[in-house]
Amino acid sequence: SPSDMLSCMQVCRGWAANCVALLWHRPSCNNWDNLKSVAASVGKPDSLFAYGELVKRLNLSALMEDVSDGTVVPFTQCKRIERLTLTNCSKLTDKGVSDLVEGNRHLQALDVSELRSLTDHTLYTVSANCPRLQGLNITGCAKVTDDSLIVLSRNCRHIKRVSTLPG
Repeated sequence: SPSDMLSCMQVCRGWAANCVALLWHRPSCNNWDNLKSVAASVGKPDSLFAYGELVKRLNLSALMEDVSDGTVVPFTQCKRIERLTLTNCSKLTDKGVSDLVEGNRHLQALDVSELRSLTDHTLYTVSANCPRLQGLNITGCAKVTDDSLIVLSRNCRHIKRVSTLPG
């Protein structure tokens, strides 16, 4: 549990580093208070740990229509995300999603389903930056065309799953 992890962090520096890595692997962003706290820590330059490098899974879908391009700015520093879930974050645009994936060579799964404003621009950015991508959900992204999917298939050689049901 997180409380046990916090206790373990007080044993020594080695335990602290391991516990912090486990706690930040998938930070809880299921309400605004948590999101603000995580965002503030990720962007803090004088932290004891490089929190942004520890985040491997980021899921903002619990906050759905309240997440915007501005909300995700602090998370653009997280360049080791492997799974990014932005389902139903309807205020996100190409700018916000592209900024999140740019420079992230570790991304393996991206779910941007029901982001109706997304265009080919986002998939071109994913294609250029995420060579390890294996899964993509663009269900409901009606502005995405086959052109960007072709580029994605050429650049992301590990792709196994693409969900594109009409929205």
